[in-house]
Amino acid sequence: MTVISLIFGYFLIVDDGGWFKPIGRDSAIIFIAIVYILGQLIVREVSKILLTNKVKDKY
Repeated sequence: MTVISLIFGYFLIVDDGGWFKPIGRDSAIIFIAIVYILGQLIVREVSKILLTNKVKDKY
């Protein structure tokens, strides 16, 4: 996902210094990809815990 985002960013997003001033376009894409992956892992673990507790409560 991150590699595809970097490829699309390279071809479709102009590397404008004003928008990506503190870290740059590529670093911003990588940062957002890391946040997205961490969000998925957190949601996965929370849902796993909640579903496991529901199954334990039934028995």
